[in-house]
Amino acid sequence: MKKFLQQTYHLWLFAILITLVGCKKDELSLYGESFELNNPELTAALKAKGFSFEGNAIVIDDKLWNLTSLDLSGAGLKSVAGITIFKNLQQVNLSNNALGKAFDFSLLPEDIQQVNLSGNPIYEFKNLRPLQKLILPITAQYDMESLPAYAKAAKADIQIASKDGSLKKYTTLREVPDPTLLELFKRLFPSLIVGDKIDISKPMRTAEISNPIVIGQYHYDPTGLEVDKSKIEKLDGLEYIINHPHYAGNIQIEMSEEKENTLPYLKIGKYTESVYFKWVNTPVLDLSQAENLNILALSHNKAIKQIDLSHSKVFLQRGEKSILSGLFGGDILNLGDCPALEKITLPELSKAKKPIGAYMISLIALPKLQAFDMSKIEVLNTLTLGVLPIAKVTYPTQIAYFTHNGERDDEDGKLNFAITQEIYEREETKAFIQKYNGKVAPYRGELREYDLEDYDWEQAQENEDEN
Repeated sequence: MKKFLQQTYHLWLFAILITLVGCKKDELSLYGESFELNNPELTAALKAKGFSFEGNAIVIDDKLWNLTSLDLSGAGLKSVAGITIFKNLQQVNLSNNALGKAFDFSLLPEDIQQVNLSGNPIYEFKNLRPLQKLILPITAQYDMESLPAYAKAAKADIQIASKDGSLKKYTTLREVPDPTLLELFKRLFPSLIVGDKIDISKPMRTAEISNPIVIGQYHYDPTGLEVDKSKIEKLDGLEYIINHPHYAGNIQIEMSEEKENTLPYLKIGKYTESVYFKWVNTPVLDLSQAENLNILALSHNKAIKQIDLSHSKVFLQRGEKSILSGLFGGDILNLGDCPALEKITLPELSKAKKPIGAYMISLIALPKLQAFDMSKIEVLNTLTLGVLPIAKVTYPTQIAYFTHNGERDDEDGKLNFAITQEIYEREETKAFIQKYNGKVAPYRGELREYDLEDYDWEQAQENEDEN
């Protein structure tokens, strides 16, 4: 019996050595140890799959060490941090999780060969590496910086999800279904067009990168040579021009209520200065590279939830240049009828050139906006506020000087102020008007575009004084 037990022990020890023979010397010392993953969703998913844990620390045992394939689909993962604990992992299914907006392949084990990312809201892909197979989410179609070059060079089987959930081979060609829009692109950006499609892997020519994109609902062309942009019905394909890493032009897109469009993902480039969308929904508007953006106007946008202007190095920060009339490049923030908008983040202004200011700020019909802080603004030509039912509005605390058409006018300068009645009835509004009595003047703003009346707050003030 003793001899039998000794033989059994030796066989068990031999099996362990065979398991670890491919491991590095420093990795052998980890066998049997436990480690915190610092990823609650991953920890929960691995516990559900029967991996050994001591509290929330995973134990490195045979099951973990020998694992080559792992299915983590639908596990609610927000990150893959900690997954490198699986040193021998070669296949991982990460589909239908909450991974986004950028996925970093350096967070995966070194020997990984097959990755499924379908069903995740991922728009950017970093540190791509050689793989045998890669399944991408539908949102990968918007990546313009990494995937096109990777797909051209890689030998991997790369597939991408479709709207119906089926998979198809990833290509760099994108559809432009509207014939008038396609004709416009052929004229403005011919280097990107292959047949009747946009090839997102192609570079823009120098002569094309600053071409403005202007689409409106009125057409006047006595020459008969211009594209009639008022005929454009669908904007699909426009995002691949705007998101192109080389594009540096300004954007002015005005659709109509009857021709309302949605552009699911937009990433504004470093050198674009002006963005204007009307009747265009933008669920994801990425301004993380928009360093030179100084004019942002969005109206009738049902989808946008957050606007982050913190990456702009110019908005409110150029001193007198920011205050000039919009016709001469002054700063404008014009937001109206954005029912889902909750948060507006302004740039950090501690190093801004004095005076801190803008030509125009207009916030109208933003029922979910939480707050808007103008306390650091020192000069403002025009301010319009209306239907902000829950927003905490903080007015400028110290106006440096007043203007006329964006230019300093110490004698007749005014701050043009258009508001609805509910804005006037706030104590902070009355205090602001009173503080700069005679220098804050009623103004016909853009309220009527949203079927709102300009409240005659000056007359209301007089009535209150009489009573």
